[in-house]
Amino acid sequence: MLLKKISLNIIFIGLALMISAQNKMPEPCGTDSIHQHLLNTDPEYASRRQKINEKILDWEKNNIEYGRGNVLTIPVVVHVLYNAQSENISDAQIHSQITALNRDYRMLNADISQVPNEFKSLIADVEIEFCLADTDPNGNATSGITRKYTSSSYLGSSNSYYYSSQGGQTAWDRDKYLNFWVCNISGGILAYAYFPGAGSAYDGIVVDSKYFGTIGSVQYPYNKGRTAVHEVGHWLNLPHIWGSSVGCSTDDGVADTPDSYDSYFGCPSYPQYSCGTSDMFMNYMDYANDACTFMYSLGQKQRMRSAIFSYRSGLLTSGGCASGGNTGGGPGSGTGGQGNINCNLTPLPFVEDFEGVVFPPQGFSINNPDNAFTWERNTQAGYNSTASAYIDNANYSSNGESDELIMPLFDISSATQLSISFDYAYKLWSVSGYSDTLEVLISNNCSNNYQSIWKTYGQNLVTTNPYYITSSWTPSGNSDWNQVSLNLTPYLSGDTLSIKFRNITDYENNLYLDNINVDFAIPTAIEDKKTDNEWKKFALFLYGGKIYE
Repeated sequence: MLLKKISLNIIFIGLALMISAQNKMPEPCGTDSIHQHLLNTDPEYASRRQKINEKILDWEKNNIEYGRGNVLTIPVVVHVLYNAQSENISDAQIHSQITALNRDYRMLNADISQVPNEFKSLIADVEIEFCLADTDPNGNATSGITRKYTSSSYLGSSNSYYYSSQGGQTAWDRDKYLNFWVCNISGGILAYAYFPGAGSAYDGIVVDSKYFGTIGSVQYPYNKGRTAVHEVGHWLNLPHIWGSSVGCSTDDGVADTPDSYDSYFGCPSYPQYSCGTSDMFMNYMDYANDACTFMYSLGQKQRMRSAIFSYRSGLLTSGGCASGGNTGGGPGSGTGGQGNINCNLTPLPFVEDFEGVVFPPQGFSINNPDNAFTWERNTQAGYNSTASAYIDNANYSSNGESDELIMPLFDISSATQLSISFDYAYKLWSVSGYSDTLEVLISNNCSNNYQSIWKTYGQNLVTTNPYYITSSWTPSGNSDWNQVSLNLTPYLSGDTLSIKFRNITDYENNLYLDNINVDFAIPTAIEDKKTDNEWKKFALFLYGGKIYE
């Protein structure tokens, strides 16, 4: 055991060096390098791989129609291992990854329409779904998420991630759960996985926290959850689409994926040719950006399902999602249950004034789809303070971009009435008809299926006089702020409540948010600072002397 542990440490230490030495872009996936090292150094692994692969291929050949039409569910546990607070990703970010897996493995992704016509007949609904476990190996209720602080800055670059005594987290039974370890990985590697046949202690997938999920801390261009989609393919016995090495002499062994000379990066234009055929670079098992991979093939579907039936069949009777689990929710979320047991809840009442130096605050997360300007902490302005959350719309050069500040998930099981109040400040840049938007949305379903309950823009968003300034604006005092109070009682239909603030850009000015208060009190009407006469003056100014009643 000691020799094997040392051997694995050697490959982890050398992995980044091996990758950077190649005469091409760094490999974002470390699976091939680790797999090849194990083949070269562990005769038992090489023997197991050969036997398991033969078994899977034999099953694939003799059971082509077996199980088709039946959706297979894989229980998932996510071990969050963090050294910096930014690596301690939110539950919402984890749920977004489960949603992404279900979206892509069930062929529910909207961008499936971008698959070229020559490959459309090969697109597969893999009929595999994923649920965050609701039952742990001891039969106890769980959220399917574990969290642990580690003193190691790059835990994912060593084998310590699966040793509890070394700051990692021991794997749950690999025959019953898919283990994800989410932590920091060095050397430009996004993630790596182990093929069937790996040791039980580390059989699973390791993903850097910056590439796990679709919201929060994820980074472009791997921000659509497809790093994990790719690695699950390896875990279910799929090689890279070009095979184990560069050239036309090897491929992935899947009949309906064309031979490809090498990997693709970025967003290649279609078509691209090598090895005498058009390359399927938009396949999840290539290296193109998340926004440019859209599909698995029918042959890959058969390979992955065969791996489950012939080697990972314990997943099918696991009991890890005994109560239905949590499939992430939202579009393309699959059909599994949405048990509230999977939500880590925050008690009420709740106040956030952004006075703490950590941003986003504990329990909050940020959805920043374009990885440009987004919500951040401002230390120059606040209501009755000098701190607030704000978004720099003044320098945001895109129109129609949404950035969301997502609050913790609240326990409302005992609430009979509820309200939210907050202060905000905003001033236009111009009077040309543009205006940014502020919106409040809520969900009763573990941060899924949000509905809008309040939205304002234009003259109704402005909080001060004069109404515009042709420069980046900062509130100068309390008179520049408005307060909004909303009755949440009509939305107490479940046991949980999630609230998020959405900013939508429109080339205008900075928006500030402060003093969010979620309370059991019934809200009273908040009188707006502006009189009707002031609003009419503003309307006259905006619309050329016309008032639209």
